[in-house]
Amino acid sequence: MAFPLHIQFIELPHSDAVEAKIRQKFEGLERYSNRILTCHVWVEKPEGHHRKGLLYGVQVRLTVPGEELIIVAQPPEDDVYVSIRDAFDAMRRQLQDYERRRRSKVKAHPRRRGRSVEAGRPGEKSRKAASG
Repeated sequence: MAFPLHIQFIELPHSDAVEAKIRQKFEGLERYSNRILTCHVWVEKPEGHHRKGLLYGVQVRLTVPGEELIIVAQPPEDDVYVSIRDAFDAMRRQLQDYERRRRSKVKAHPRRRGRSVEAGRPGEKSRKAASG
């Protein structure tokens, strides 16, 4: 199934190898949901930081019915492929959570048994028993 995938390089020259890696990672998301409408991926040029070096930023925005899932990743490594991997791994987890919510398979905590109003406090006679 062909999904509309939009890849944009911001202040960075286009790279066929990077685009191929993004397409490969996107196709992997298809296993987790067949309800993907669009996917936009932005790869930003590395920003210099005096302690961290040059880090690539990757943003993935996935549209599914009823929701828009967004990941903004800038991992501590200075490798664009690591940034892409981390962003798509995070998106996969969000997509899995979306599918669980959609299928109502989210674990619910069991309800605590509360006291009823008629039962009163332990050791007290109920008003009905005392008045009768």
